[in-house]
Amino acid sequence: MTLVSFFHRFIGPPPPPQVVRPLSSWTPSDRYWAPTIDSFLRRGRFSTALSAGAWRTERCEVQPRHAGAHAAIELSPGEWLWSAWVTATVSGPERDDERLAVQDFLAGAAAWRPLHPGFVQPQLAREDASASTTVDRLLASSLPDDVRDLVTGALDQSVIDDRLCVLVLVDRPAPKAADALRAWLDVDPAQGMEAPQDWAQQWIEGRVYRRWAQHGTTFGFSHHAGVCFSAKPPPWMTSLFEPRSDPDAPPARGAYFDLALLAFTEAALLAISQGAALTPGRGERGAPTEARSALRRLRSTFSTAADQGRALLRTWRRAIDEDLRSCDGASLATGEDGS
Repeated sequence: MTLVSFFHRFIGPPPPPQVVRPLSSWTPSDRYWAPTIDSFLRRGRFSTALSAGAWRTERCEVQPRHAGAHAAIELSPGEWLWSAWVTATVSGPERDDERLAVQDFLAGAAAWRPLHPGFVQPQLAREDASASTTVDRLLASSLPDDVRDLVTGALDQSVIDDRLCVLVLVDRPAPKAADALRAWLDVDPAQGMEAPQDWAQQWIEGRVYRRWAQHGTTFGFSHHAGVCFSAKPPPWMTSLFEPRSDPDAPPARGAYFDLALLAFTEAALLAISQGAALTPGRGERGAPTEARSALRRLRSTFSTAADQGRALLRTWRRAIDEDLRSCDGASLATGEDGS
């Protein structure tokens, strides 16, 4: 079983009013994030459990599980940075085809448009043949009632490009070959994935977290992907990758999903701060000054009392900064030389 959550960032309207239970009302064991980050992640967040039919490609079956949306921050009057997501289980492929199965689903849903001249979009079938499988309609049909009508018209306003960001939990140890690991973290079509092992080893340096490798668990990160390989993950670990569909669920539940939501929001803020946010047909969007200020607030505050949580976040942030470094070598996070 592979658990995949895909995230689409876009510019949308202000969120509807919402009452969020304060972090102080939870016992310490039920908390995970420090107050500022917890407030950021839970405020303006709407989610639901799904009972939709499965999608299929030639390699796999994809069963949707959860959907939701999060209004992160107001960038300019009436324009907010949003993330929307759908979480699903992927089953059926042989182990060597797991990565290709996830790619097939994303590409078939018109969510992955690699710039490769030989790329052929896979066919994606759904149990309900009349249902559209484009990502904007997929998300629109899955989002909670209180935000569906609000953000549906904004879903095609992508923050960076048309790719989705993905968080993937794979129930087996990480591949030993550097290029096989890189293939999960780098968005390219299968036809263009090959790379020399020495180059791949250099590329993944600093992107992989191996604290629990002796137990079969390894994390890897890029600015658009987070992957965890775990041999036979226990139920408690799987739950960390699943978003809370109940707003009254303990904040510690879904902590790794929240980690991805935070990291992908930061990546979007980095892009906006450089004027790189794109909306099809409308050009650059967003307010660089507000995005830069929001990013600094997120990165300057204490994130979590969990040591491993801070270590994972530091590793992911380094990968984001490296990937989104400007062409002259400046760090998007600080504007200083990133060497």
